[in-house]
Amino acid sequence: MPGLTERFELFANKHEMCNAYTELNNPFVQRERFQEQAARLRAKRRFADAQEYEERAKAVEDSLAMYRAQQGGGGRRRLNRDYGGR
Repeated sequence: MPGLTERFELFANKHEMCNAYTELNNPFVQRERFQEQAARLRAKRRFADAQEYEERAKAVEDSLAMYRAQQGGGGRRRLNRDYGGR
């Protein structure tokens, strides 16, 4: 769900052992959301702000093109590592 961050804490014997949250690390979804945000800003005639989101979407797209060019599982492992996945 957009805008929602999942968060949890782990306590053991009254001591906090872990404090964690999720974050968006899927570059395909990131690119899509940047493009949507740019479109909303253009509709509001905030062109300078829209340009920033268009540049972010382009940066994600350029990064993806580099990984798509690689064959085999190595590219996927690198993609996951670079974007916080496993």
